[in-house]
This record gives sequence, structure tokens and C-alpha cells, in this order.
Amino acid sequence: MAGIDSGTGVAGSTFTHYNYPGIYQTQDFHHCGLTSNDDIVDYTSRAQVQTCELDNLADLATETEYVRERLAQYANDLLSLGVDGLRLDAAK
Repeated sequence: MAGIDSGTGVAGSTFTHYNYPGIYQTQDFHHCGLTSNDDIVDYTSRAQVQTCELDNLADLATETEYVRERLAQYANDLLSLGVDGLRLDAAK
């Protein structure tokens, strides 16, 4: 999600590549299992391009109910703060 292996958020919380404490854990992300670090190595490989990470960006498993609920909660929180619109998308 962040494109880095670990860091500190703006509010001081720490995170790692697949662990955002209190929000997302390893099982909430896709893992291609085709390369050592799940990144695309061979752009001529259709399987890697479709299932592996683009430039170390962890991919949320949006097909799971938990991830969809968390995204909906976040969107509703933003709307309650007065946000007029938002866009959730990605492309490879």
C-alpha cells in the first residue's frame, strides 16, 4: 500500500509492508507466490503481471468481506468529516 517495507504514519503509528496494526494484517493482502518478494520481475510473464505486486505496492484482498468493510468504514468516516467525494481505484 505504501510502496515501502516499513515506516511511521503521520499520527506516529508504525507499519510494515503487510501489517497495519489495528487495520490490516498479512492475510488481508494478495500474495502471488511467484517471486521471492511478490514483486513483478518478468513483465513478459502474464501471471506475474496479473498477480504480483507492482513496484512493492501491497495489494489489498478486496474480495474479502473484512477488507470491503474496512474500506466502507473509512469512506463513511471521510463523508462524516465533510468530504464531497472520493475515488478508490488502481490500475496495473
